[in-house]
Amino acid sequence: MLASDVASAHRYYYHRYPRYRSGYSYGYSYGYATASVAPVISPVSWYIGLGGMGVNVMSQEGGPEPLENGGGATLFLGVRLSRMFGLEVSWLGSFHNPTQDKWLGDGEDFITLEGFTADARLHFAGCANLAGCLDPYLTGGVGLYALGSDRLGLDSVGAGFQVGGGFDYWISQSFTIGVRARYHGIAMGPPDAQEADVFLHTASVDGNIAFHF
Repeated sequence: MLASDVASAHRYYYHRYPRYRSGYSYGYSYGYATASVAPVISPVSWYIGLGGMGVNVMSQEGGPEPLENGGGATLFLGVRLSRMFGLEVSWLGSFHNPTQDKWLGDGEDFITLEGFTADARLHFAGCANLAGCLDPYLTGGVGLYALGSDRLGLDSVGAGFQVGGGFDYWISQSFTIGVRARYHGIAMGPPDAQEADVFLHTASVDGNIAFHF
């Protein structure tokens, strides 16, 4: 096939099939025009995880009794919108101030601190789904918190914020282990109160695992 024939075929495909103008590339094999499409991989992925958590009460203002350090667990669900940015919602619960309960039967009664949080995550390595990669990040957001007795129910509710950071290590494309540390600033009061009467400054550290899909 002559060069003029190849050029004519090129013009024919270009004008006859306009979709070849965007998102396609041209190539020639034995004188015939061909089109190829590069695969497109969506960066969006979801994950779910859980972890064990330790809570340090840095300071407290107000409240009927000082809150001692404690421990508990966290559950979280997130979406990775890109390799660098993600969103996450989580529940965290910790147990504090164990006392022997003489009125409600045998066993200990705990003060419980719970939080429902929503956070943004900024990843630095950008290595989502890459086995063997260490993926550090910063996180921050807001939350709803509650303080109460393990057996007697809710005492205080309020709002707070949390900031921190951590890292995930990718064991495989669908499994990570990680460590995270966060500061929590919390203002709470009785459910029917007009203003908060307890201010907590706490720090939490959790080790976690997550499944990505």
